[in-house]
Amino acid sequence: MKNIILSFICLIAFVSSCSKYDDGPAFSLLTKTQRVTGTWDLKKVIVNGEEMSPDDTYTNTYDAYCSNTGMYYSYDLIESDSYETTWEFDKDGDFSHLEYSTSNYQTLDSFSCVNYQAYISNNITNSTNSTYADWEFSSDKLELEIDFGGTSQDFEIARLTNKEMTLEQKYEGIKTEYQFEKQ
Repeated sequence: MKNIILSFICLIAFVSSCSKYDDGPAFSLLTKTQRVTGTWDLKKVIVNGEEMSPDDTYTNTYDAYCSNTGMYYSYDLIESDSYETTWEFDKDGDFSHLEYSTSNYQTLDSFSCVNYQAYISNNITNSTNSTYADWEFSSDKLELEIDFGGTSQDFEIARLTNKEMTLEQKYEGIKTEYQFEKQ
């Protein structure tokens, strides 16, 4: 009985030390290719320890010249952008990066002239950007290598489960962490 318990403890210690990635998992029945294959939603981007927001809001001030009055009018344009990003890995090595963005432009100033008119308004713009590439694991399976047709980017795998993936990239002293959830 002692041998069975000792064998079980050794097995647990061995399995828990088998984690290839810093953040796990310690053990998985799925291959690394099976775990990475699929569509992933980008949930967080952390740059040098600081979480970056996928949404931006900023205000720019513009001048408009009115020829009928010979005057310049200043107005503020507020732009709000929100982004949704997905990465898709196919088992045959195809990769796609899709980014959906929504921009809302709003002016809060009101004036009118012959050649220009600004007034309280909203303008919503939607756009989609797509990038296609090839992907593969590094030889030690610690990194994902994405080849954008001659330009390659390497991402260190910190966590890879069937539902969660964390990739890290270091470039010129900047560490960027990408946290994904599988759709």
